[in-house]
Amino acid sequence: MYRSNPTSANCESAGRTVVMAVRNTCVTDARVMKEAATLTRAGWRVTVLAIHQPGDTVREEERDGVIVRRLTRLIHRLPRRPRRRVSAPRPSSPAPSGRTASAAAPSGRIRGLSTLVRSFLLWLDRRWIDGLFFWEAWRMRPDRFHAHDVNTLAPLFLASRLRRRPLVYDAHEISADREGWSHSRLWHGLEKQLGRRSDGFITTNETRAAYFRKQYGLERVSVVRNVPPLADVTDDGRLHRALGVGRDTSVLLYQGGLQSGRGLSLMLEAFAGVEGAHLAVIGFGRLRPSLEQEAARLGLSDRVTFLGRIPHEELLAYTAGARAGLQLLENTCLNHYTACSNKLHEYLMAEVPVIASDLPEMRRVVEETGAGRLVPPGEMGAVRQAMREMVGNREEWIQMKESARRHKHRYHWGLEEPTLLKLYGMSANRMEAKS
Repeated sequence: MYRSNPTSANCESAGRTVVMAVRNTCVTDARVMKEAATLTRAGWRVTVLAIHQPGDTVREEERDGVIVRRLTRLIHRLPRRPRRRVSAPRPSSPAPSGRTASAAAPSGRIRGLSTLVRSFLLWLDRRWIDGLFFWEAWRMRPDRFHAHDVNTLAPLFLASRLRRRPLVYDAHEISADREGWSHSRLWHGLEKQLGRRSDGFITTNETRAAYFRKQYGLERVSVVRNVPPLADVTDDGRLHRALGVGRDTSVLLYQGGLQSGRGLSLMLEAFAGVEGAHLAVIGFGRLRPSLEQEAARLGLSDRVTFLGRIPHEELLAYTAGARAGLQLLENTCLNHYTACSNKLHEYLMAEVPVIASDLPEMRRVVEETGAGRLVPPGEMGAVRQAMREMVGNREEWIQMKESARRHKHRYHWGLEEPTLLKLYGMSANRMEAKS
């Protein structure tokens, strides 16, 4: 599944064990599985601890030699708190009667209590998962611990110190300033205190590495880019078949999480002004129902298709059928400002030109390759114009597609494997020195 750099094997580590932890189901987390697969090919025995989703995942499975063990949450799913359907009284309305007022007061207290109970249950569930991560990692007695993102750092740090084994910390994001995350000071303090005491610190690009060095006073932050394996991908028509359109239809593609801050509503609004094309959305997330409603409101229901989750093994084959790939992150937080996601590189690997937000890391890739267009974040008119040109200017599109083909070898996982394996050797040496 993952193409290995044949020179990266490290036979000296044969038989050693690694426990990783990631706070998701590890079904579509390509970065975690790429790192685990690289270590497995190098002779390590890797177990990934993840979250079990009843009805959607199995509790334990083996994928390309990697054991994925999923832990069951204390609370699987809380029902959504119902919205009030009674409109607020107009200013001119008479004051409510005493009977109505007395009836309304308890409901307000109940709603407040309900919110408080929900918050407590969610907090309890998070601590439960922390405890499971710690217990499973500690009892397995691995030779290395590997924490993916700050929300697994504390339990694995504790387990690693009790077992006196090295810990590698992999910061996928800047969690102290991240869309949808609260308690930024808490995450900043936790990451600063524990991340700097880890035996290896990894992040995804140079901009983020510079941030972590400055904020936490770190001398060494290793960069392991979030790029796909090198692959030759051909368009076999499966994207067009899934959409139910002819091969001559230009398809603009978004793939990734359906989450806030990713320019998804703007994408739909911009696409409403593009003729002769279809928009495909691959991914899942809580925004899907509202995005489907927005597409219907704009009269796009017959030109926008939400394909949901596609198995990662098949994803690039779908991607290859697109006219252009969309990566329209909004500049809403430092995490977005510094991002250059795996999805952008997947577009390039499939030789698909991109329309990307003009943010530092994405600008670097687009300018280095010439394989796409940059648009100011959040500017709908610029996005619409870029879409129109991708669909209508065939000669320029062919040039960008050829640029993607020529440059994709600069952005593939085989180039990142030596850094990861070297770090594992260094982390062992550092821990031995501390002992």
